[in-house]
Amino acid sequence: MTASEPKEHKQSFHRSHTHPLTALTPLVIGELVKDPENRWRWIRIGSIVIALIGEGEQSWQDRVRGQREESRSTNRGHTGRD
Repeated sequence: MTASEPKEHKQSFHRSHTHPLTALTPLVIGELVKDPENRWRWIRIGSIVIALIGEGEQSWQDRVRGQREESRSTNRGHTGRD
Protein backbone atom coordinates (compact mmCIF):
# COMPACT_ATOMS: atom_id res chain seq x y z
CA MET A 1 0.00 0.00 0.00
CA THR A 2 1.38 3.40 -0.95
CA ALA A 3 0.86 6.71 0.80
CA SER A 4 -1.57 7.86 -1.90
CA GLU A 5 -3.88 4.87 -1.47
CA PRO A 6 -6.69 5.32 1.05
CA LYS A 7 -6.46 3.16 4.13
CA GLU A 8 -9.23 0.69 4.74
CA HIS A 9 -11.23 1.29 7.87
CA LYS A 10 -11.48 -1.84 9.95
CA GLN A 11 -13.80 -2.08 12.88
CA SER A 12 -11.87 -3.16 15.96
CA PHE A 13 -14.66 -5.13 17.56
CA HIS A 14 -17.73 -6.65 16.04
CA ARG A 15 -20.67 -6.73 18.46
CA SER A 16 -18.30 -6.56 21.36
CA HIS A 17 -20.19 -7.15 24.56
CA THR A 18 -19.84 -9.33 27.58
CA HIS A 19 -22.70 -11.16 29.16
CA PRO A 20 -23.09 -10.25 32.86
CA LEU A 21 -22.92 -13.91 33.86
CA THR A 22 -19.49 -14.32 32.28
CA ALA A 23 -17.65 -12.93 35.29
CA LEU A 24 -19.88 -14.57 37.88
CA THR A 25 -19.87 -18.11 36.52
CA PRO A 26 -16.32 -19.09 37.61
CA LEU A 27 -16.88 -17.54 41.03
CA VAL A 28 -20.11 -19.41 41.66
CA ILE A 29 -18.72 -22.69 40.32
CA GLY A 30 -15.59 -22.23 42.43
CA GLU A 31 -17.74 -21.96 45.55
CA LEU A 32 -20.00 -24.89 44.69
CA VAL A 33 -17.46 -27.39 43.31
CA LYS A 34 -14.52 -28.13 45.60
CA ASP A 35 -12.65 -30.76 43.54
CA PRO A 36 -10.16 -28.86 41.28
CA GLU A 37 -10.57 -31.20 38.28
CA ASN A 38 -14.36 -31.00 38.37
CA ARG A 39 -14.21 -27.25 39.02
CA TRP A 40 -12.25 -26.58 35.81
CA ARG A 41 -14.50 -28.91 33.86
CA TRP A 42 -17.62 -27.07 35.01
CA ILE A 43 -16.02 -23.67 34.41
CA ARG A 44 -15.31 -24.68 30.79
CA ILE A 45 -18.85 -26.00 30.37
CA GLY A 46 -20.22 -22.80 31.92
CA SER A 47 -18.19 -20.66 29.52
CA ILE A 48 -19.60 -22.50 26.53
CA VAL A 49 -23.15 -22.24 27.84
CA ILE A 50 -22.79 -18.49 28.48
CA ALA A 51 -21.36 -17.99 24.97
CA LEU A 52 -24.30 -19.86 23.45
CA ILE A 53 -26.77 -17.82 25.49
CA GLY A 54 -25.09 -14.61 24.33
CA GLU A 55 -25.24 -15.67 20.68
CA GLY A 56 -28.88 -16.65 21.07
CA GLU A 57 -29.71 -13.29 22.57
CA GLN A 58 -27.90 -11.46 19.78
CA SER A 59 -29.67 -13.56 17.15
CA TRP A 60 -33.02 -12.81 18.72
CA GLN A 61 -32.26 -9.07 18.89
CA ASP A 62 -31.18 -9.06 15.23
CA ARG A 63 -34.39 -10.84 14.26
CA VAL A 64 -36.60 -8.42 16.22
CA ARG A 65 -34.68 -5.42 14.83
CA GLY A 66 -35.18 -6.71 11.28
CA GLN A 67 -38.91 -7.21 11.85
CA ARG A 68 -39.25 -3.69 13.29
CA GLU A 69 -37.37 -2.15 10.37
CA GLU A 70 -39.50 -4.10 7.92
CA SER A 71 -42.65 -2.99 9.73
CA ARG A 72 -41.52 0.65 9.66
CA SER A 73 -40.68 0.53 5.97
CA THR A 74 -44.10 -0.91 5.07
CA ASN A 75 -45.91 1.60 7.29
CA ARG A 76 -44.11 4.67 5.88
CA GLY A 77 -46.30 4.74 2.80
CA HIS A 78 -49.47 4.35 4.87
CA THR A 79 -51.07 7.70 5.80
CA GLY A 80 -53.75 6.26 8.05
CA ARG A 81 -56.51 7.29 5.62
CA ASP A 82 -58.22 4.71 3.48
